[in-house]
Amino acid sequence: MPFAHPTTCRIRAVIVDDELPARKLLALRLAAHPEVELVGEARNLQESIALCKDTLPELIFLDIHLRGEIGFDLLPHLVGSPRVIFATAFDHYAIRAVRVNALDYLLKPIHPRQLAEALARVTQLLPATPATPATPALLNDDDLVALQENSGMRMEPLSSVVLLQSESNYTRIYLSNGSSSFVRKSMVEWENTLPAQHFFRLSRSLMIRVVSIRSIQKVSPMLQLLVVNGIKKPLEIGRTAASRLRQRLSSLP
Repeated sequence: MPFAHPTTCRIRAVIVDDELPARKLLALRLAAHPEVELVGEARNLQESIALCKDTLPELIFLDIHLRGEIGFDLLPHLVGSPRVIFATAFDHYAIRAVRVNALDYLLKPIHPRQLAEALARVTQLLPATPATPATPALLNDDDLVALQENSGMRMEPLSSVVLLQSESNYTRIYLSNGSSSFVRKSMVEWENTLPAQHFFRLSRSLMIRVVSIRSIQKVSPMLQLLVVNGIKKPLEIGRTAASRLRQRLSSLP
């Protein structure tokens, strides 16, 4: 539940972390900084999306691991241009944090001196004028996507993704090595963040990496088979989808 909105010109901040002790520790650390007003806390993506829409924070402390979810997935939902400071227990995630233009990253447990230095940078960089709505940032092929597995979560480069198949509010991601995993993200969200020069939406439920297509085989006037690298079984597509795909392929350099 969000806190009351501040009445002074302090930096509005929220904490997104699935661990209560971590949220309490960071809140305690922030209490030593009167320039920051903590306006809310969230435990997961669903709560954090609602919280950020309600409070319009200027600063977000964002945990990277959120119990089967990934903190990076909050970014396309943000309104305005809030500054993001990632919190992580793993140093190698700092690379990804830099790629998505995070202001900073803090290693857990967060040290008071590191927090003070990060807040000093926030003070210098926050705009004096109100923020305007932000558009989702497009991913690059060397960016990482988080894939859920029974043993936990792993990160894979976007360049290894060959096919996306919608299953309700989830998407099954197929990789060039033949493996697949679920991601809690809708097809619309993927379409807004994937580079259009690499991916083509075949239908409401399918999106494909164009260069991964090996062949399109006509079975009947209404049915064609799409052979894709890394996918053992050919995909069945209709005549309209096949025609649109052939047009897309003909435009490749």
